[in-house]
Amino acid sequence: MKTQTKNSNTRNRNFFQKTFILLAILAFTSFGFKAKAQNNAIDIDNQSSCTWVIKAFDGSSTQIGFTISIPPGQHNVYCRNGATLNYIEVQDAGAGCTKITFGSGFPHTIVTPSCGVPPCSTSIDCSGGGPTTLCGGGLGSQFVILIIY
Repeated sequence: MKTQTKNSNTRNRNFFQKTFILLAILAFTSFGFKAKAQNNAIDIDNQSSCTWVIKAFDGSSTQIGFTISIPPGQHNVYCRNGATLNYIEVQDAGAGCTKITFGSGFPHTIVTPSCGVPPCSTSIDCSGGGPTTLCGGGLGSQFVILIIY
């Protein structure tokens, strides 16, 4: 009888150990997938008197899901989860300004676009590429765009 009880206890212990190990592996695997999610943020502060259009692109030059039109005086943060944010394009919506491209490797850039009609010859200050959790979840890319007169 003692042998049978011992074998039964050993089987139970082995079952619980294997179950615990399997659950631990699944938990770490699940956490790993969540950590890989990209949460991209575009923080735009438009202090100019013009409406600007911003488009975001991934690493293969494919536009990733949104075109942002931000009117004069508006400040907003736009989130895009999924694809890695690689670069953005900024262009004045009304006066035909030259299109400006900012890549994620640009640490800090100030550009004055050439425009056909004043007062849209504003300065665009863009810093980007740093990690952010501004939109929640795992780390992604962030662009901070300041558009001034």
